[in-house]
Amino acid sequence: MSDLVLFLMEHLPEEQWEQLDEHRAVRFRYLYYPPDRAGEERSDYREGCAACTRDPSKPGKPAYDTYWIEAWPCRHLCRLALQYDDQPGFHPWFRERLTLGPQIHP
Repeated sequence: MSDLVLFLMEHLPEEQWEQLDEHRAVRFRYLYYPPDRAGEERSDYREGCAACTRDPSKPGKPAYDTYWIEAWPCRHLCRLALQYDDQPGFHPWFRERLTLGPQIHP
């Protein structure tokens, strides 16, 4: 379990803990074309947020070429932690994660 999730479990009211499960880390498979091998398709995995990632295998999500993997811990969880930035255990990287950008494009 990450430092962020432990921090949020200590500070969030129990009725908000369901967000921690919704925004859990999941390994996503993605396809890519290596620049040095024209026409060859490969796949790899990245850890991302289950709720924030736009994945074509999720119903109702965008087509194959418009997906991205939201890095985990996601910006949603980091925003939840910001309200407790004066509490012991708050790490500066919770805030820094928000400045890294919204997504990782595979």
